[in-house]
Amino acid sequence: MRIRLLDIDDAEAFHELRLRGLAESPDPFLVTHAEDAALSMEYVRGRFPRGSEAFALGAFDDDGRLVGIVGFSREQRRKVNHRGDVWGMYVAPEARGTGAGRALMDELVRRCRELDGLEQVVLEVATGAVAACRLYEGIGFETIGVHRESMKDGERYLDTRHMVLWLRGEENLAQRRKGAKEELKGPV
Repeated sequence: MRIRLLDIDDAEAFHELRLRGLAESPDPFLVTHAEDAALSMEYVRGRFPRGSEAFALGAFDDDGRLVGIVGFSREQRRKVNHRGDVWGMYVAPEARGTGAGRALMDELVRRCRELDGLEQVVLEVATGAVAACRLYEGIGFETIGVHRESMKDGERYLDTRHMVLWLRGEENLAQRRKGAKEELKGPV
C-alpha cells in the first residue's frame, strides 16, 4: 500500500472513487451520488485541493490503483484557523482490512502536525460507521458530541459523531477542559 499526496492529475481518479463510495456507502457522506455525479470534471479540477492547508491523499494498491482517499481543509477564518476538517474518507471494499484507512489517516495527521498554529483536526462521522469510529479513536480522536438527526436521507435520519484530535498534546487537555467547565459555571 502506497500513500501519496494527490495532485490535479489525480482529480479524475479521485472523483471516480468518490462516486463509487457515494454509490456503495452513501450514509457517511454529506452529499449524494446524484449531486457529485452532476459535477463536471472542469468543476472538480477547479475545486481540487492544493497546498499544505488543503490537500487530498490517496492510497494505491500494488497494481497502482487508487483504492482509498481522504481530504483535509484548514479553516481560513481567523478565529477558527487553529483547526481543520477531515473530509471525504473512503476506502474501497477490496482494500478494507489492509491498513489503507489507517495509513491514510496517519499521513494526514503527520502533515497536520507540520502546520504552524494548527491545534485541532476535526471530523464528523455517521454513528453507524462503527469501523470508521474505531479507526479514528485508535488514532487518538475523541468524541466531543453527537448530533442527533444531523443528516436526513428521504425520511430517514442519521446521527453523526463530532470528533477531534488535539494536536497540542495531552499536557494542555486537562487545562482546556477545566477552563471549559469553569466557563459553563459562570454568570448567565
